[in-house]
Amino acid sequence: RLARSAPDERVEIVKALVRVYREIELDEAQRADIEKTFLVILDDPAPRVRRALATAIAPAESAPRALIRGLLADNADVAEPLLRTSLLLSDDDLVGLIDSFSETQRLSVAGRPEVGPALAAALIEVAGPECCLALLENPGASIATSSFRRLVERHRRDASVRSSLLERDDLPAMLRQMLVDGVSEELEASPLVMALLSRERTRRILSDARDKAAVELARGCDGRSLRQHVEALHNDCRLGATVILRAAAGGHTPLVAEALSVLARVPERRIAALLHAPRETALSALWSRAGLPRFVLKPFVRLLSGWARNGSVGEQDMEEALLLCRDAVEEGSDTVRHVLTRLAHEQALGMARSETGGYFNAA
Repeated sequence: RLARSAPDERVEIVKALVRVYREIELDEAQRADIEKTFLVILDDPAPRVRRALATAIAPAESAPRALIRGLLADNADVAEPLLRTSLLLSDDDLVGLIDSFSETQRLSVAGRPEVGPALAAALIEVAGPECCLALLENPGASIATSSFRRLVERHRRDASVRSSLLERDDLPAMLRQMLVDGVSEELEASPLVMALLSRERTRRILSDARDKAAVELARGCDGRSLRQHVEALHNDCRLGATVILRAAAGGHTPLVAEALSVLARVPERRIAALLHAPRETALSALWSRAGLPRFVLKPFVRLLSGWARNGSVGEQDMEEALLLCRDAVEEGSDTVRHVLTRLAHEQALGMARSETGGYFNAA
């Protein structure tokens, strides 16, 4: 009857046949006959008939392995119902097949109701941005921290993936910093930016932005994640005097303590006591051990003292800190002076905004 029917009729026959197979109690011979018929339907010349079989069999609790393999080997449209919903395919089954799948098939897998950590990791390792975005937007996907890191490494230049990652509450601060750095790299290489600004000015602006992001991201970290964030900055050669000065100016002593602990290889608890009542003589040996420029120590202590004394860094503190390193001629002194000047400007701007309620509100 199947062979003599039109495609639309064959679709209905296939649906009825699967309902019988799933819902009616059959003896062994009857079940074997229907399973043989399923395998014959794999040769149907009409793709919509084969897709109807895949769609109808996907919710089944059991089915012949040969049938499942045949449907998966068919075109992406036929295989899609099985890949997206079927419990006949375990995560382990799919992990072993991901490499051989097309991007369209991977996209179907990424949309499954439940995607375990191993399957998510396999997808992230080989899939393109569109598939990874679908995985991020799937509430049933469990993604391990190590997989987030790999995703950031592979697709941080894709704006959609980057935005989806930044919206997540479970993304560690160190990976947020990597995304910020990725944006900076794109801007630094942008022909438009290079046409508008000199290379040196672009570098300084983006360096300021990365340092500021490093400090702001650290504010949302607890003890363990803060340490991971600081170590990631250190591994990327980003944990230097400018980040520490910005943290000191903002009163973020936990970040300062962790940074000095990582750089000097001294327990954080010992450093925290020194920062509570900062003195140049007490911090000098630690500063040298951390490999930080000597001329930065005096302005650093001045900023910390402002917080210890007043609970904030005032305009006079900033000006004195800038004055303390203004005559320095060591390597990197221009960068440090620029950072202190920038911090003074940001602080003055913040005070003006807080006092007036903002430009437009004041107007």
